[in-house]
Amino acid sequence: MKGRLMRAVGRYPEAEDARRRALEAKGDFWRVGLELADLFYRTDRRAQAQRLYEALYDRYKRGIFTTADDLGVAGRAAAAMEQFHDANELFREKHNDADAQKTFERPARRLRLPARSRPRQCPP
Repeated sequence: MKGRLMRAVGRYPEAEDARRRALEAKGDFWRVGLELADLFYRTDRRAQAQRLYEALYDRYKRGIFTTADDLGVAGRAAAAMEQFHDANELFREKHNDADAQKTFERPARRLRLPARSRPRQCPP
């Protein structure tokens, strides 16, 4: 969260530091790795960005990424590497009705929303 805030206000060194600390604390936090790659790209460190995008995409190819969020990360990494066909397929694969339902059900339960206020199954 701090990394996103620092990037939004243009404080790139602090944004990078926050993301690196997050990765050190939890090495499988793929979204932070993607955000760090995006930051490298934005600050003209394209080679570093490319290496991170490739590492993230490689994790997908090795079957490490399994959740919809992971597939979204792999899709963005593929798009950043201009592998648009693969990115498109990943974004299509990413949508999973059961996963989407869980994503919305948990906060709805915490907020104690009545069942009728909760999202229904996504249409095909």
